[in-house]
Amino acid sequence: TGTVTCDNSLTVANTTENAELFLTPSQGWISKIHMGDAVTAGGIEYHNANESMKFSTNGSERMRINSIGNVGIGVTPKSWNNVYEALQIGDAGALISRNNNNYTELLNNAYNDGSWKYINTDTAQRLLLDNDGKYTFYTAASDSADAAITWKTGLNIANNGDISFYEDTGTTVKLFWIEKSTVCFRHSSRSHKNGTCY
Repeated sequence: TGTVTCDNSLTVANTTENAELFLTPSQGWISKIHMGDAVTAGGIEYHNANESMKFSTNGSERMRINSIGNVGIGVTPKSWNNVYEALQIGDAGALISRNNNNYTELLNNAYNDGSWKYINTDTAQRLLLDNDGKYTFYTAASDSADAAITWKTGLNIANNGDISFYEDTGTTVKLFWIEKSTVCFRHSSRSHKNGTCY
């Protein structure tokens, strides 16, 4: 125990194999590296109690990596379902990838801990890029933080360029769609289910 003071630099070297530096606190405590001209200027902390790592600049936490590898920039990441790798940005943004499924999603005000939920009390939006080469846009009406989300499909762009707009009922009924050079409309009458194409 104690303090080691160096006038300029501290070098840990091994000319034949790996050089390692261990910071081993008491069980459940924190390993810390402070940098800058003040103790609180910047640093790295490893929190053994929850197996997370925190990065700080200018006296404030800027990024955290939780125990399963999800990253929060400016925020502690939510407890995402372990089928996702998640980068959570600020109060509401997130970029996620689904393991072994070639899915990438851009999210606003939404997270998934086994089911979709709101981060904050507000509306939510979702853009899905799936392994069929398709873009699907979803929206959700405003609800409270951590409430369950019911997504509505708004727009779909297929890999071949076909575009479909959906009616605002939470269903997947097409309202307007473009297939190659053909434009189709679904009439308000339920009897015209297949629409009229031009």
